[in-house]
Amino acid sequence: MIMTQTTSLHDAIIDLWHISRTALATQSSSRYDRMLYVKKELSRSYPSLIIGYSGKALWFAIEDAIN
Repeated sequence: MIMTQTTSLHDAIIDLWHISRTALATQSSSRYDRMLYVKKELSRSYPSLIIGYSGKALWFAIEDAIN
């Protein structure tokens, strides 16, 4: 998956949320596990999207996007 610079944090979270279902298919896939997957992938793949976010603020952004 290639995302452009114009991708918003919300869009990235939604994309990763859907990908997490497949990525975690062979293991535990609770809501919390999927949120952890999204957080880790944001940090690894899209660090420029989360500049300035504290850990707590990032959790809230993920929660808001998936609801």
